[in-house]
Amino acid sequence: AVSAIAITAASGLQNNRLNAGDGVTATVTMSEAMSVSGTPTLTLTIGSSAVTASYDATTSTATALRFNATIVSGQNDANGIAIAANSLALNGGSISDAAGNAANLSHAPVADDAAYLVDTSAPSAPSAPSESGSSKLTDGYLNSSEAISATSIRVPLGSSGAAAGDTLELLLGGASFATAKTITLSSTDISNTYASFSVSSAELGADGAKSLTARLTDAAGNIGSIGAALSFNKDSLAPTVSAVALTSAVGLQNNSLNAGDVVTRSEEHTSELQSRQYLVC
Repeated sequence: AVSAIAITAASGLQNNRLNAGDGVTATVTMSEAMSVSGTPTLTLTIGSSAVTASYDATTSTATALRFNATIVSGQNDANGIAIAANSLALNGGSISDAAGNAANLSHAPVADDAAYLVDTSAPSAPSAPSESGSSKLTDGYLNSSEAISATSIRVPLGSSGAAAGDTLELLLGGASFATAKTITLSSTDISNTYASFSVSSAELGADGAKSLTARLTDAAGNIGSIGAALSFNKDSLAPTVSAVALTSAVGLQNNSLNAGDVVTRSEEHTSELQSRQYLVC
């Protein structure tokens, strides 16, 4: 007879949560040694779905019969996996004692087990990050003087469905920073509907076009999609004079200028060319 039944193990479990591809094991403890043939099954209740767990002859013992199931996309259970009464079935096999007597398979139900929640739904994408506490990026540039201090970047959470315990990551160019920027969201973050990061000029790398985005990973390990971007250009190199020359003249005769002639002087900077005209008096 069945003396006990319970969910006893899982692979891929994170924060008491299982997601798609993770495995769960239930153990049926028998009152005496049993001989098993074929592949008996045990039906688990995950949310509103009946999920079949199959007998595992490799890990089972004579008194502890183990049944495995794999979580698939679309299965969710916020209360925990349960087992209804009398869910053990022979499925064309047999379970019997040493004398050949067929086992009594009846058993009591197992209530929702909060140690084995199921979450296969990825969080939604956060909204685009924005600058917070300054206006450095208003013109679409981060220049040399603005790059001296770190910039506060705020990521809105309101439309993402984020929950306390989820992980928020700020991304540069759609990928993790060299040192990943992550925050485990608190209840305060959820209440505020945003979370903030500090980003230094060095962390943004070389000058050029930059794109900051964010994504959420929930407590079960489901990775959400990347949200909209905050885009700007980093230009931290101040222009310097690289050359100065007289480049043209109006009225020049035999390399000589007189009153009323106009001469042009050009200055070449690292970022631009500037020209000025002068009237000879």
